[in-house]
Order: sequence, then C-alpha cells, then structure tokens
Amino acid sequence: MVIANRGKPSLTFWRVAERFKHFTLVEADIRTGRTHQIRVHFKSIGYPLAVDALYGQREALTIADIKQSKLRVGKFTEEVGALMSRTTLHAFRLSLRHPLSNEPLVFEAEPPKDFRALLNQLRKWGK
Repeated sequence: MVIANRGKPSLTFWRVAERFKHFTLVEADIRTGRTHQIRVHFKSIGYPLAVDALYGQREALTIADIKQSKLRVGKFTEEVGALMSRTTLHAFRLSLRHPLSNEPLVFEAEPPKDFRALLNQLRKWGK
C-alpha cells in the first residue's frame, strides 16, 4: 500500500494527544477505510508508527528506545525485553450506523495492558 496519484482517495484527520521526547501519541480519525490507511499516511509524512514491522523502523519497542541509551541491569549492561512487539495502533472508538435500523452505534475500548504499560514508560522517561 502506497500513496499514488492514481490510487483510491483516502482521508485521515489527526490530532496530537500527548507529546514525548522521541514519540507522539496521536488520535486519528479515518473517513475512508483503506487497507493500512493510518500506517501509510503517517509513514508518508515522515512519522511512521513507533512499532510497525512493515512500514516503520522497528519490530519492537524497548525502554532503551525510550531512554535512548543502554540500561544497566545489575553489574552488567543488558538489553531489556520489549515493552511492545506489535503494531502500535489501538482502535479506542468505532462509530457506525446499524445496517438495518440506521441507528448510530458507538463502541469504545480501553487500551490493552501492553499499550498502557508503554504509555506509562513514555510518561516516566520520555518527557
């Protein structure tokens, strides 16, 4: 998936929800539903997702990525496991109209545990 002159039109609105030292939490509102739309649009403007094996720069995010340094664990310097090793996207709200009744439906979901843990570390070390 790429942005191309002859491609299908797509539209993504976004706003900054929270800024960190090397990362930014954004809320994206897609008006179309193209495959990988958010991932492609953010990569195209030079801001790929923090973790995105296909369109981004890393397959996982560690505390060392946030602190921008190696961590000392005990007497030895070691790499610490990934805080998140999946695409850093979370659909917190989905709005649509019921196909039969045309009633508006809204579904919301809190971020999963790994996403919350990542945000906690960004708030602690990434300001």
